[in-house]
Amino acid sequence: MIDSEDKRPEPESLLAIAKKGETATRVGNLYPKKEISAVSLLIYVMSAIGVIIVSLLGFIFRDILGQVNLLFLMIIPVVLIATFWGRGPSILAAILSVMIFDFLFVKPYFTFDVSEVGYFSSYLLFIMFAYVISNFVSDLYHKVQQFEQNETRNTTLYELSKDLVTARSIDQVLNLMIRHAGQIFPCDMAIYLPENGQVSLKASTDRIKINPKELGIATWVWLNGEPAGEGTDKLPEAWAYYLPMKTTDTVKGVVGFHFDDPEQILTPENKSALDMIALLGTLAIERIGGKE
Repeated sequence: MIDSEDKRPEPESLLAIAKKGETATRVGNLYPKKEISAVSLLIYVMSAIGVIIVSLLGFIFRDILGQVNLLFLMIIPVVLIATFWGRGPSILAAILSVMIFDFLFVKPYFTFDVSEVGYFSSYLLFIMFAYVISNFVSDLYHKVQQFEQNETRNTTLYELSKDLVTARSIDQVLNLMIRHAGQIFPCDMAIYLPENGQVSLKASTDRIKINPKELGIATWVWLNGEPAGEGTDKLPEAWAYYLPMKTTDTVKGVVGFHFDDPEQILTPENKSALDMIALLGTLAIERIGGKE
């Protein structure tokens, strides 16, 4: 039960207290700078190779196809790359396609000189067309992914609600929450419940960090009944995103989520799903607690 405002510790003071007893060392930053990975570089290299292969095919059949058909042929890898690998690689493919088309199929051949000024406008239109297509395809692909994720999320939340109705112990409730949350989000998770006037860890995944600092933040969330941690303006340097498990007037516990990529996961829509997981668990704990 949250008693009064004057008993609520301030985030800064609580964090200072927690840091005094902190024993675990944190590796790296909470929000690491995004770097170009080897996989991203490989995608760009494969995009360039794809354009080169199509260009060689066009060069072999140039007498049969003609310039107009060759230009359409060069668009094919750009569209495919935009569909499967996104905007950046498709823009690279478009620029490379223009350069190869000029080098192989425009007189004088095997140079980047252009005999007719009109080709420049054609090249610009080609790149603009590729950019528009890549944007359209990327947005469509993103919306399809969102739709699939929403469907998976809603199905999993429904299954969680059904399983919690039949749960007979609080331990079973906590395990169901962790299992179903992991089906929606790749995350580490910890659930704290009050015991003897303080919160203590009752269930968690293997990689979860438990130290005085994180326990202090979970305690603050329990006392104040408000979210805190990464992705919020309350104690954002925390290792996890903490939610109160509360009914209208009582906080039953705290659930913490840690994501490898919090900026991508902690969107308003995904936060609503996390809120629902916490609420379903709270209702189940309240039901079982009332029986006990």
